[in-house]
Amino acid sequence: MIQKGANEWDAGLHGACFGGQREMAEIMFQRGASDWNSGLSGACEGGKRDLAELMIQHGADDWNMGLCFACFKGHRDVAELMIQHGANVWNDGLWLACYWGHRDLAELMIQHGAFVCDSIGCPGHEFTQ
Repeated sequence: MIQKGANEWDAGLHGACFGGQREMAEIMFQRGASDWNSGLSGACEGGKRDLAELMIQHGADDWNMGLCFACFKGHRDVAELMIQHGANVWNDGLWLACYWGHRDLAELMIQHGAFVCDSIGCPGHEFTQ
């Protein structure tokens, strides 16, 4: 695609990170990709901790969005990485974890102080304090 004139490096970075393709992410870097937060979101949604760490090394800092994507898709190790770096949207994470049935992530959000849970986000309120 590059030989044919593709030049959407940031979109390529997001796709590479979502798919866990570190080599492709590196190519996107070389070509000029600079939307590290988009790459971070892709890595978090795809459950690719190593790529999330790489995006952070390059300057990504939207840890809250990363946490939400990790909670949405059920990637606890990635959620923990976002928390280590400063993510603090516990209620959003709780809602997403509950909605999609990721009990371990819901419990993690509660451990960090989440307290908002409604009947849409937490059927039966199993995870409320």
